[in-house]
Amino acid sequence: MIIAANWKMNLSREQALHHLTRSSQLDIHHAPGHQSVFFVPACYFGMAEEILSSAGAIGWGGQDCHQDEAGAFTGDISADMLLGFGCGWALIGHSERRQYHFETDRQIAHKTAHALKKGLRVVLCVGESLADRQAGNNDAVISGQLDTVLVYLAEQSVSTANLVIAYEPVWAIGTGNVASLAQIDDMHGHIRDVLDSAAQAGTDNPILYGGSVNETNGAEIFSLGSVGGALVGGASLDAEKFASLCTISQQK
Repeated sequence: MIIAANWKMNLSREQALHHLTRSSQLDIHHAPGHQSVFFVPACYFGMAEEILSSAGAIGWGGQDCHQDEAGAFTGDISADMLLGFGCGWALIGHSERRQYHFETDRQIAHKTAHALKKGLRVVLCVGESLADRQAGNNDAVISGQLDTVLVYLAEQSVSTANLVIAYEPVWAIGTGNVASLAQIDDMHGHIRDVLDSAAQAGTDNPILYGGSVNETNGAEIFSLGSVGGALVGGASLDAEKFASLCTISQQK
């Protein structure tokens, strides 16, 4: 089970130092079959590498990864830059990147392929808007987002072995609203069907749930057999709360 912390654009340098230090002291991250991942702002890569490199099952990564090796892309981060700071992960296709940076499914596919080729594990985010959910288009939207990536990976002969999917209904991110257990289970089942029809035989890609996950609702969500972990936003900004959520995940 993977519990991933997406800090987004949060925490001062002092707060990040405290969070990483405290998290590295907690042994709850080291249970067999469980891993914690911190997606930190790029300016904290060096700090994460220094503090977490000896913390065993705690990984760290970037909140985005450009599709090109290098070039005139002001403000972007390349896969080699991530790897240079010991990052093992990249978060790609988050709904906020899609909304505020106008990232398309095709661009996300290129980013995913490049990161995987470089040896990074990728958490690929997919999710539908409230309008799509209310119109009954949720399955079609998710299929479209996934298929664009999976088809491109196949065209480029890129393995899906290091691909993790995070289902984040856009209407539940940071709103306090959580999809019902039935909605989560149904969508995770749909995602599994899409993956099974396209992925290499034997590949078992984890599917995480994201969308206002916290220590209060985590136990119910993790009880679903279709859920392979969580991508956590607000609740990941406090070391103790995040540690509590990690502990809960290990009681599944």
